[in-house]
Amino acid sequence: MLLPFTPEELSKITVVKGDALAKQDIARTIEGADVVLCSLGAKIQGLGKVSDQGVEEIGVKSVIEIIKETRASNMPRLIMVSSTGVGTNSDVPYVMRPFYSLLLRTPHKHKVVAEKAIKDSGITYTIVRPALLTNGELTKKYRADVVCSGYTISRRDVAHFILEQCVLENKWPNSKKDESGSVRLIPEGPEDIWHAYNLIQLGDQLTASTIRGVKSETKTGSVSTDRKRVKLTISIEDVFFDTYACALRIKGRNIVENKYVAFGQYHTLDLELNQPFTLSKPQWDLISLKRIEDACDITKQADVAAVTMQDGLAVVCLLTQYMTVVRQRIEVPIPRKRRGSTTNYEKGVLRFYDQVYRAIKQHIDFDVVKVVILGSPGFVREQFFDYMMAQAVKTEDRVIIENKSKFLLVHTSSGHKGALEEVMRDPQIKARLADTKSAEEARAIDNFYQMLNDNPDRAFYGYEDVSKAAEHGAIGTLMVTDELFRAADVPTRKKYIQLVEDSQASNANVLVFSSLHVSGERLNQLTGVAALLNFPLVLESDEEPESDREN
Repeated sequence: MLLPFTPEELSKITVVKGDALAKQDIARTIEGADVVLCSLGAKIQGLGKVSDQGVEEIGVKSVIEIIKETRASNMPRLIMVSSTGVGTNSDVPYVMRPFYSLLLRTPHKHKVVAEKAIKDSGITYTIVRPALLTNGELTKKYRADVVCSGYTISRRDVAHFILEQCVLENKWPNSKKDESGSVRLIPEGPEDIWHAYNLIQLGDQLTASTIRGVKSETKTGSVSTDRKRVKLTISIEDVFFDTYACALRIKGRNIVENKYVAFGQYHTLDLELNQPFTLSKPQWDLISLKRIEDACDITKQADVAAVTMQDGLAVVCLLTQYMTVVRQRIEVPIPRKRRGSTTNYEKGVLRFYDQVYRAIKQHIDFDVVKVVILGSPGFVREQFFDYMMAQAVKTEDRVIIENKSKFLLVHTSSGHKGALEEVMRDPQIKARLADTKSAEEARAIDNFYQMLNDNPDRAFYGYEDVSKAAEHGAIGTLMVTDELFRAADVPTRKKYIQLVEDSQASNANVLVFSSLHVSGERLNQLTGVAALLNFPLVLESDEEPESDREN
């Protein structure tokens, strides 16, 4: 492909002529490089036939050897262009899997070896797995994630992704998944304690401050006990969560000796609100990383938003089950109405409404939020709502237009945040907001039971059947309880994490149910894992035996 370089850009490019598989030519090419891009690939010549067989494997191994030989003290980052379907077909759309297995079987076999060589090399790397490559135009419209699936993508878009995100923005170095490491967290509310309970597993290490009774003996022989605050690091052996008090107690052996607690001595740590702790894991999996991301992002927790307002004052808030977070406070001076002229007043009101409209757009994620409360004294809320909808129609703001039904207009005594208390006490408001956070999960489990009754070949439950559905790329919605990810048995936990990854790779909607919620209890009655399928699937175990059919 010819790239449209300008003369100035061409002057910055050094072209090295040589053999891409010859080590001496590779060494000259990557000398002094901070990033090495390897996009070697064989040319398909028919069903399972390729030219330059094994070029990916040979080229990558040569690059790794040279990097280690020449830049051992400051190794460059290696980026390899691989392909979806390498090693597993879970990231390939179901309808394209026969094509991949027929035409790409041989080159993918060598890409598997090349990827393994990179992962085992100890070099900082990024493996890019694009969908089927085309010679289309640059669109800059593509999805990128640790687990992702798609049909086709242009080579220009792949090049844009590598340059912009991998090189210039330095994103995607290695994968955070399945690596050891530690994270420092500060629980700010009861919901954070629940997140911590789901993160902490047996064998992890926890560092936190605690109160320890220390005995000391005086010269006269008397013994006194003093309570001292000490910092301990324990290897976790037991975790207890008190659902009523929302308290978390972790028991384990001390692994860092200090003058108050001996090495190997048992201690129980109580995680407290607003007290930092450090959690270290030998292996961070996809589910744990996602939980930390969601716990730290208030927009992913809050499914209720509220805007309290009065003339010239508005407060935009996000609400979770346990807290109300102010995202923006808006104050705009509005001139008083003057006899014979209201121009300045009207201009001030429009400025105020415009700022509130912009704040709603900026702070409220309508993909997450189920209800937006607009509260005010008088008719301010109605007037603002009319202004917002008129602006949305005028500017073709589809987000606001399509979510019009989510706005709930209520009366409040003022535009301050405190007015939300009276709103939340209203029985009608309570009914409207009841269980908004779990509404999607409740609907999903209801739909599952309905499908199980109407079309059982599209409703699977139990690990064995659901995993087989994932292998066929048939899952539309996967439902899993968080209890399964807390399993003390590591292989069990890993197999459910792999099930989630495989399902996400085929664009399934994955819902993790809380085991403390009624919908999670219903799912636990179905072994804790169930799936709604995109199309009917008959497994071999479901087929009637030959002898039964003859009878």
